[in-house]
Amino acid sequence: MGITIKNIKVLNMMNIATLITCFNRKEKTLRCISDIKSSIVHEDVRIDIYVVDGGSKDGTMDAIKQTYPDVFIRQEDGLFWAGGMRAAWQMATEGDVEYAFFWLVNDDTLIYQDTLQKLLDADVYAHDKYGKGGLYVGSTTAIVSKRFSYGGRKLHKWGHQSSSVILPDGDYHECDMANANILLVSSEVFKSIGGFCTIYTHGIADYDYSLRAVRAGFPVLVVPGYCGECEDDHGNNWVSPKSDLKERINYLKSPKGLAYKEYLYYIREFFPKEYVSSWFKLWLKTIRPQLWERYKS
Repeated sequence: MGITIKNIKVLNMMNIATLITCFNRKEKTLRCISDIKSSIVHEDVRIDIYVVDGGSKDGTMDAIKQTYPDVFIRQEDGLFWAGGMRAAWQMATEGDVEYAFFWLVNDDTLIYQDTLQKLLDADVYAHDKYGKGGLYVGSTTAIVSKRFSYGGRKLHKWGHQSSSVILPDGDYHECDMANANILLVSSEVFKSIGGFCTIYTHGIADYDYSLRAVRAGFPVLVVPGYCGECEDDHGNNWVSPKSDLKERINYLKSPKGLAYKEYLYYIREFFPKEYVSSWFKLWLKTIRPQLWERYKS
């Protein structure tokens, strides 16, 4: 059982709900919470942290309760990332605290102390330029190579998957697809489009969410400069030709693999003209991975 969220009214404060899901990464999760609590922001900013544990066996829940007793934590066995983030979002909204922002963070991300203030500054910029709030994307570098790892991408043309990474510099940049390693969601966006789509089990949910926000007319902005560090652990999105067909088909259907049905839903929703080619590529990766290796190069 997790902490029961009491009905609390916090007045004259900017309330921010930080959402995290975790699974068997105790030290990384504790470090992430520490980084969040070390954020340098104005004194009228209140940060509540909501963590959903997907059934860790390494003592993550007990460690969080002991080290950070003010963190709201709940265990829901079997949840992957997207499901865990939806559950954390639900925790944050089932009480009486009215949150101005929802801060989505991956628990394996090292967060710089000035990151939250950068994200809040982006909201001021968005209201000045667009007259409304939006999504604010914090970019990360890989811990080892220091190269770009996660952040925002801009479609070359709406309705087509081809896109380019938006490397952070000294300005704000509009993007269409955002990773939620570090992502601040304005309550205006949440009230309009809700949280993550329930279709997704693990990945894709953040890209889906940012595309929905853009489609609804909200700005999605990459903030200036890097905001943290996170190793890109996605790797190849197909199984080696040396594996047998059964293993490759299991990977095709797995939430942590190609997530066949969920990915095709995503394509149908945002890139319907590329549905057939996307279906073909999924099966080519699965049935003839040798051909896929030549095709993609």
